[in-house]
Amino acid sequence: MAHPPLIVPPAVDQVRVKETERRGGAPNPYTFIPTSPRTGLPEGLGDGPPPSHGLIDPATQWSGWLVLRLVTRTPLLLPDAEAATADPDKHATYPVRVGPDGLPLLHGASVKGALRSAYEAVTGSRYGVFRGHERALAYRRPASRGDRPDVTPARVESDGKAGLRFRLCKALPVPLYDPPPRQGHAPQTRRKARAVGAAEIQIKNGDKTPNWGALHGEEVIFTIRQTGRPPRTRPVVDTVRLADDAAAGDRGRRGWLSVTGRSIERKISERLFVPAGGAAIPVEEHHHAQWRAVLASYHDAAEYNEPGLDGAGQRLERPRHVILDGQVPERLGEGDLVYLERDHDTGAVTAILPVYIGRLPYQMAPAELLDESLHPATDPSELSPADRLFGWVPPESATGRAPASGYRGRFRITSVYCETSDWRTDFGNGVTLAPLGSPKPTQSRFYAASDPAGSPARRGTAKEEGYREGGGLRGRKAYWYPSAVPGEYWTPGNTEADVIREWQQPPDAKRSQTSTHLGWVREGTEFTIRLFIDAVPRAELAPLIWLGIQDGCSLRLGAGKPLGFGAVTVNVDWDATELRSQEALRGCWLGLRRPDPSPREQVEVLAAEFERQAMSSPALAPAITAFRKIAMGLPAPACYPRTQREPEAETYHWFVENDRIKSRRVRYGFALPHVLEENQDMPFLPRDTD
Repeated sequence: MAHPPLIVPPAVDQVRVKETERRGGAPNPYTFIPTSPRTGLPEGLGDGPPPSHGLIDPATQWSGWLVLRLVTRTPLLLPDAEAATADPDKHATYPVRVGPDGLPLLHGASVKGALRSAYEAVTGSRYGVFRGHERALAYRRPASRGDRPDVTPARVESDGKAGLRFRLCKALPVPLYDPPPRQGHAPQTRRKARAVGAAEIQIKNGDKTPNWGALHGEEVIFTIRQTGRPPRTRPVVDTVRLADDAAAGDRGRRGWLSVTGRSIERKISERLFVPAGGAAIPVEEHHHAQWRAVLASYHDAAEYNEPGLDGAGQRLERPRHVILDGQVPERLGEGDLVYLERDHDTGAVTAILPVYIGRLPYQMAPAELLDESLHPATDPSELSPADRLFGWVPPESATGRAPASGYRGRFRITSVYCETSDWRTDFGNGVTLAPLGSPKPTQSRFYAASDPAGSPARRGTAKEEGYREGGGLRGRKAYWYPSAVPGEYWTPGNTEADVIREWQQPPDAKRSQTSTHLGWVREGTEFTIRLFIDAVPRAELAPLIWLGIQDGCSLRLGAGKPLGFGAVTVNVDWDATELRSQEALRGCWLGLRRPDPSPREQVEVLAAEFERQAMSSPALAPAITAFRKIAMGLPAPACYPRTQREPEAETYHWFVENDRIKSRRVRYGFALPHVLEENQDMPFLPRDTD
């Protein structure tokens, strides 16, 4: 039987292509290089302990100097953080980082990091860093009427045995806020709940406005009234007083007030949790993990999303459970008021929410979907090629201490020198760049895969299908760059002209979201990088040589990579390179004469041998093919997904439209294209004003 193909052409989402043709679109700034499980690797590229620095293997090791020529194909941003200034709006201005000689200062550590990133990808090495992905992420549940959740209010309380339990409750509405004004109508007022006695005193702010949040979690005695017109009346809370402030003989009902804040425009009421009877549910260890995952997702989202405005132009509140400053709670605590989603058949708790329509955790954490062979090494016996060549630092254990000593690596960058005298592009008072988005792995349509090979999710897949058993991760993040743009693209100008400069600040960007740069390293600037190779095994040196002879831009350096900055070509300077096999060095010591460097043809054989073996490996062939495509770039500039052709600062609006539910189905649900798809454009999705 014929072997299955190593590289399967991805299925193209024709709906996405048609929407792009109809509405316009652009590529996303980043893509992913697939990371297959590390099986069937070429000899010498598997896991194993590193060779000793004190021994020489004449048969397989190489030493000497490898000299690389780097040429910038797009401007290189080298912001000098130590010399930066900031204004009251927290807007930073950066000069270019230069050395004592007045030339751009490109740190060797930056070059080494870029080389390692590329080397990890093409050799299928373990991830050097994969921290912070051990907890399950969460997604925002759609609030459409057809998808209202079936939840049970509950209060966390002591079980009397040093544990906790969920006390099941019912929730009564507590009218606290005036409805938002309707366009063309005068503001409305409604009869609202009243605080009585000490409760009234406690909620008064200094300006005499009520601060009901001061009573959150408090046990209160309440009365109710009926609202609405028969036969559609319903009970709402009318008055509340603190339970310990009740008059003698007060027979009112008791409950706990839940005040999360006026965080959505149409919110009128808060909730009062009233004991409902029935058996309590023990709080188990996995419930604490579910709770922390949900709260952490709110924290992550709040870092890039500020509260909006209501119909009167007033800023809405952040919900109480959104923690910006301080530590996200690790565990549920006595007195917490929550909503439980439960399995209809078993009654088991499947989700714990701080609000009625809240975020839900995905089934699995990203770290659980990464194949074990790709996790960072925890022991010297597990080191992959990148660990052995570039060095390895063991991850910290649960005690905060490393379980083993690290490994130094087998090459170092001895010098980085700029060869171009007219390297600088100055902008006087500076040019302000477009906001850079932070990674948002909660967007599972971009980061989660439908299988371990990194295939995109099917269009329209429900949110809850992300990060679940049987799926995977898209791979290692990599950045596109524009390989063919008009000559004036990298010159500041009017963004409303025919040439839209995606790197330049859009009109609606906030100063706190952007930064100004006084200049940068222009395109065509050349750097010489000198690397000392110290007894590197043949199989590990070969991919490094291979990276130095590829077409296109093999490396990304500096800041602003999502905006297209820092694309760099790499070439081996064969005239300055001196590599010798260990057999030749052994002869040097025995014969006391300096051996000639190995000829270029002998070194290039290493790269050709690596490519032949890699393209025959199921684990490496897809990664090599993807890496080559990314190195060639895209003809047009990339941009974060948005709702219009013109640049906009708030990119989350696109994700809202992409996830919008219409007629109980996802309206679009586009996933990020596979890196090997010819058409990488994501359509502009206009805001739904309905």
